Amino acid sequence: MILICIMALSGISNFPLDEANALMGEKVKTYAHIVVDEAQDLSPMQVRAISRRARTGATTIAGDIAQSTGLWARNSWADILDEINTDL
Repeated sequence: MILICIMALSGISNFPLDEANALMGEKVKTYAHIVVDEAQDLSPMQVRAISRRARTGATTIAGDIAQSTGLWARNSWADILDEINTDL
């Protein structure tokens, strides 16, 4: 199963609660592969919530750093990769 991650449809309605539940060890539904578009605008908490749902870490992340806006404007992809459990 592939999850196309659209925040309003992904089943994650409360990111702070999702983060707290993860810290307490609560299990979440995972997916074989996750595809994320417009990733340049995700908060660190949103990136971690998506990362927790990637069963094996298989995630395709797309976006345009030059279009990064808002509170979580990014200077590089390293900012996002720092939040993902990866060996990259």
